[in-house]
Amino acid sequence: MGVVISILNNKGGVSKTTTAVNLGAALVTKGKTVLLIDFDPQHSLTSYLNVQTGGLSCAEMLLSSKAVQDYIIKTAEGFDIIPSSAKLSVTELDLTKIMMARESVLKKRIAPLMSKYDYIIIDNSPSLSLLVINALVASSHVLIPLEPDLLALKGLESVLETIYEVQSNTGGSPVVLGVLASKVDARIKHHQEIWTHVKNKYDTFNIVIKLSAQYKDAALASQSIMAYRPNSEHARAFDNLAEEVINRA
Repeated sequence: MGVVISILNNKGGVSKTTTAVNLGAALVTKGKTVLLIDFDPQHSLTSYLNVQTGGLSCAEMLLSSKAVQDYIIKTAEGFDIIPSSAKLSVTELDLTKIMMARESVLKKRIAPLMSKYDYIIIDNSPSLSLLVINALVASSHVLIPLEPDLLALKGLESVLETIYEVQSNTGGSPVVLGVLASKVDARIKHHQEIWTHVKNKYDTFNIVIKLSAQYKDAALASQSIMAYRPNSEHARAFDNLAEEVINRA
């Protein structure tokens, strides 16, 4: 059975999409089969990879009677993707009209894919919406990227509360895989203080993702850092993260 990982923080700009793309690419280099699901109405993951959806996205997939496999697109990075579009916001409104098990729709839709992929990675919106609840119910694990600032820390606390609610009230059982330090600038004292606090209080990954323009450059090229700068320290960072994820999950 595949491992389903939601990448989540209730704050934007903490590198959720960057983490999804580069972790997915790093897992592929280790021989893993990987599917990315863009579950954000802002469709950042789809835009990052410049995916041409052909009108097929999560917005249609979620409540469609068509086979979920029909919505999968292969990428040059070696992983597959189910893209997103702005229409996903409308789909979320349609979800609210479902009376029974509306929080489990995504889990049911991706069930046929569990034997096909080693890892399914869900890139979520920076919110605690019904879409996010669906993603958490569908997930076995949650990876929480955290830029070391106070607002992101509050987002972390909100995510942990939501995970607890999902575990208690929906039948979902996502486990926190770890908190990932992202966009870290060791020269900034505030970053050091926040991350020391986080390490003392929460389960954190050993690897730290440093702030670097190379990640933005890779995104502009619609590539993962593994493809854009395969021999860089930044590619090695995600290679090490993939090893940690494999060991933890």
